Amino acid sequence: MAPIQAQAGGTHSKGTRGNAKAEAQLEATCSAQRLKNVSKLLAAIPRQALAGASFRCQAYARALLYFETHVREESGALNPAAETSGTFIDEDVTFLLEIYSGLDEPDGLSGLSRLRKSATLQDQILINEKAGNWAEALTCCEQALQMEPDSVMRHLGVLDCLLNMGHLQVLLSAKLNK
Repeated sequence: MAPIQAQAGGTHSKGTRGNAKAEAQLEATCSAQRLKNVSKLLAAIPRQALAGASFRCQAYARALLYFETHVREESGALNPAAETSGTFIDEDVTFLLEIYSGLDEPDGLSGLSRLRKSATLQDQILINEKAGNWAEALTCCEQALQMEPDSVMRHLGVLDCLLNMGHLQVLLSAKLNK
């Protein structure tokens, strides 16, 4: 009786291997289909939206990657600035300035500011702060404060510049006078 069971077990074992192989192929097919579905879903999300989400999560390098992809898709070129006049939408330049600021990349900030016909006061403040040019940043912050005297952010900008320049006495007197 034992030899018959061994033969039956052997036959059953080959059937199980065949089923396992079929199940593995089915699983591979299902996995490939899932991967395809997820890839389609990710491709449907605009790169600009992914760049914004990455920026809000402080993943600045990933934000730059997605935004560069967005720019390439929009222009259809690998280096859009090389084939065109190099003019960009101001919102795009502003977003790139914020990304490069998060990356702590003063050279990139300086280069990006050249993409605009004229740098905004906020651009100049950002570039000077990241480059460590606190005297220039203070001048820009004071100009911005004159334009928006009620802005708390402008007051904080001036105080931050004074602090970084080491003018603690001026900082204290400004704090006490308010």
